Amino acid sequence: MERFRNSCVWVIKVAMFIIPFIPLYVSRSLFFPFITGKAFLFRVLVEIMFAAWIALMFFYKEYRPRKSLLLYALLAFLLVITLASIFGVNPSRSFWSNFERMEGLLAHFHLFAYFLVAAHVFRKNDWMIFFNLFIVAGLGQNIVALLQKIGIVASPQGGARTDGTIGNATYVAAYSLFVLAISLLLFLRTKVTFARIWYGFMALFTLLTIYFTATRGATLALFVGVLVSGILYLFMQKNATSRERKYKKIVIGALAILILVAGSLFLFKESSFVKGNNVLSRLASISLKEGQSRFLIWNMGWQGFKARPVLGWGLENYNAIFAKHYDPRLYSQEPWFDRSHNIIFDWLINAGILGLLSYLSIFVAALYVLWKRYGTIPDTDGEKRTWLKTAILISALFFVYGLQNLFVFDQFTTYMSFFSVLAFVHTFSAELPKQKHELKTPLRAQESLRWAGVGGAILALVLIAYFVNYRPVQVNRNLLKAFQGSSESNASATFNRFQEALRFGPLGKVEVLEQFARFTIALFNSPNTEQSLREGAFERIVAELKQGEKAAPYDPKISLYLGAVYMQAGLFEEAVATFEHALVLSPRKQQIYFEVGDLYIRQGDYARAEELLVKAFELEPKYNQARVNAVAGYILNNHQEKADALLIKSDGRVDVAEIILAQVYARKKDYPRLLA
Repeated sequence: MERFRNSCVWVIKVAMFIIPFIPLYVSRSLFFPFITGKAFLFRVLVEIMFAAWIALMFFYKEYRPRKSLLLYALLAFLLVITLASIFGVNPSRSFWSNFERMEGLLAHFHLFAYFLVAAHVFRKNDWMIFFNLFIVAGLGQNIVALLQKIGIVASPQGGARTDGTIGNATYVAAYSLFVLAISLLLFLRTKVTFARIWYGFMALFTLLTIYFTATRGATLALFVGVLVSGILYLFMQKNATSRERKYKKIVIGALAILILVAGSLFLFKESSFVKGNNVLSRLASISLKEGQSRFLIWNMGWQGFKARPVLGWGLENYNAIFAKHYDPRLYSQEPWFDRSHNIIFDWLINAGILGLLSYLSIFVAALYVLWKRYGTIPDTDGEKRTWLKTAILISALFFVYGLQNLFVFDQFTTYMSFFSVLAFVHTFSAELPKQKHELKTPLRAQESLRWAGVGGAILALVLIAYFVNYRPVQVNRNLLKAFQGSSESNASATFNRFQEALRFGPLGKVEVLEQFARFTIALFNSPNTEQSLREGAFERIVAELKQGEKAAPYDPKISLYLGAVYMQAGLFEEAVATFEHALVLSPRKQQIYFEVGDLYIRQGDYARAEELLVKAFELEPKYNQARVNAVAGYILNNHQEKADALLIKSDGRVDVAEIILAQVYARKKDYPRLLA
């Protein structure tokens, strides 16, 4: 039995020690390579760990869950988001999410399983190894970010901001906050000079990486977090020794320098030095004016929350809120949002007030058990001073993490890091001094039933791995191959790839349908495509999109795909009905008015086209594209005087250089205006 126990523990620890390196993994063979590969690898490792842990629990009492307020908070949170997903507007999407996010209820189940295993198997030495590996992985991320900054390695998104192997500068900054905190944590908990130099170097290197990302939310949160933690240390640390008094002076000096540097940045933000630096100019631009788009998005989230305040709309359903309460002033932003970019509104929408309260309870519970652990250490014990610094640092980390999430949202690397710290807190808070949890001998009663339980755990692992990982990976790979091979010569093979992707669903189905719809439209534009292939693709995509409309009754994007397919096939009545349905779901989205107006123009119904295009312009008169489209609508419907009046009002002249107006005048054969 001892060999069995050691084998299970060994399997768990190997998997755990791989996890810190997952942020460095990029799978080029998968769609959304910076996201999906990391998530699938994490899920496989967690499933293996969890099965081994279940086996251990059957025989050894010390591995069973220990009572903790933090454990109860996580259980309550998981229960609430499960109910919210079941009773939400799209349970399938809530459970599976999509390839771009790889979150949903399924991800939260894995995170909770990860917490359980790490919190009940790892001991003090294990955590030291894990956190050191976490820092080594952070070093890899820092090096990639540095190479991107100096131009040796290409940045995935381009531009001046570095995005590492995570693929997004904001995500890199959020992840780096955890690397920074853990580097400082180990710096405080070791007395070995070389180790302190290493941890100090990593802290400074990670600060440089955060600077390279030019992420304003993370930078602001870090600044406030350092101030709060410094003040907390000054008030709580006693002046018992000369060394402690010296440390307090150092902290006071560091806080003063920090405030001076931050103040100077804003004081001289108009200087050539700041404006000439891409990073500094971006950081100096923090203001309420810069956050206007965020405020509009948050207001939309608030409107959605009021409609379903208790359990919300279900995980991953912000797109329904965005469509229904879309603010036309967001015309300059990306066309569709699936997050409110604010953790408060995200959870209010995902799971209502119960979801937000249960989420916040995780932080409250973690801080409670952390400081309770500190309170159990005698004042005479030197460990108490170390634990004070640890408690302050982890508290500051939670504060900074929560504050920066007011401007962004979580993703795999931050979730993994956050739950790792939660498991660490649970390990040392649930296992209080003078309590013995380890039993060196296995429980013998009903041993055969326990072995049956082990067999059941292994069988469950295989089934979960097949449905949760293997099948979604097949969807992803077929989608990527279809996307990459969607040329005229490979049309038949591409069609088969899309059908294979749909067969292995449902994860990523909306993304498959989007690309499949584009492919089908391309077939209608290709004169060399066989008629049978065109008809086959058309019938399949229409059937799938209609099913998608039923599964996601609040999502206008699926109706837009369907309408575009109908329009390309020449089925104008069906296209109009579909676009009008999308307009009902999102009555203030200018893009939909443009689509429907274009369709009426193709049919020659200029009166209806003018009505829709003018309505889109009136939703937000500052939107230049909507203004030009309204002018085009006026011209086509023989209301040239209205078009001229609008042009003169906005541009001071009627011969405005816009390609759409040139096309309209050509269509009307008004050659003098076309020449002008």
